[in-house]
Amino acid sequence: MCGIAGIITKNNIVSLKDTVFAMSQSIKHRGPDGEGFTFFSKTKSVPVYSEETPQINKESNSFLFNPNVSIQNIESNYEMAFAHRRLSIIDLSESGHQPMSDTQRDYWITFNGEVYNYIELREELKNKGHIFVTQTDTEVVIEAYKEWGFACLQKFNGMFAFALYDIINNQIFCARDRVGVKPFYYSNAESAFAFASEYKAFIKSKLVPFEINEAQQFDFIVNGNLENNEQSLFKGIYELKPSHYLVYNLPSHSFQITNYYSLPNKTISYKSEAEIINAIEEKLINSIKLRLRSDVEVGSCLSGGLDSSIIAGIAKHLQPNKQMKLFTAVFPDESFDETNYAKQ
Repeated sequence: MCGIAGIITKNNIVSLKDTVFAMSQSIKHRGPDGEGFTFFSKTKSVPVYSEETPQINKESNSFLFNPNVSIQNIESNYEMAFAHRRLSIIDLSESGHQPMSDTQRDYWITFNGEVYNYIELREELKNKGHIFVTQTDTEVVIEAYKEWGFACLQKFNGMFAFALYDIINNQIFCARDRVGVKPFYYSNAESAFAFASEYKAFIKSKLVPFEINEAQQFDFIVNGNLENNEQSLFKGIYELKPSHYLVYNLPSHSFQITNYYSLPNKTISYKSEAEIINAIEEKLINSIKLRLRSDVEVGSCLSGGLDSSIIAGIAKHLQPNKQMKLFTAVFPDESFDETNYAKQ
């Protein structure tokens, strides 16, 4: 996982530099491999580094999004800032640093997650004339948006949450994956609109007071309901629901939320049991094969259940000469302990 955060000021009450830095620091555990910022005004965008930004990113001139200004020295005449905490998974080089821009600096993104079919999408976009300068899936998201607009979400096979600044249309495009694997929270006050990967980013930065939403906490703890509406466990913090995107219009400081995906309401007919088995097997193998794409070691959870055992078995089938680390929760001497099943 990575961590994302951002803030759009509506007046001069909020200290942009201090607030976005506090937001980023509060979620640093999500991204131990680096920290980055970009500050925006009506006329320019400035990549910014902190003490936790890798030195190679400060020194490199290879990319437009490599920072060359310290956050300690950033001026106060900016209206918006993006932050990113990086956990390196795809393209471990400095070219994966975020926030990231396209080659014209017309689009900026802070991205958390992974688009598993990024290789196929990159080839499709290359054939349409798009130019890539990194090996990251993040850059694929930018170019996909440039090609297909909001409909790019229909192309992604993955888990993600991101905010993309479209300078040409003066808007922020925020989105969350179909089942909500990656979190996206936001707040909207008179002083600022902000977003982040976790609650604490809003509370630690003092954007939102620490007030428990008792109705939502009761619904979660007693009834077991989660993500049944936009309200969160804390007052003033809202959740972008799975399968939804948010478009923030900068001139009017207004936004609109759209549901971009729902489960299809249709029945697929198969002629035989063998066809059903083949269809399920094909989808399982394809999904696991895509998720094995990584520039770091891949592991998996393992219990006594069918799902995790099948995942481990298919991964071994796809990579017979590769050893995969499997992780099991152990409860010694408890009736629900599944250690023996995991060992089998």
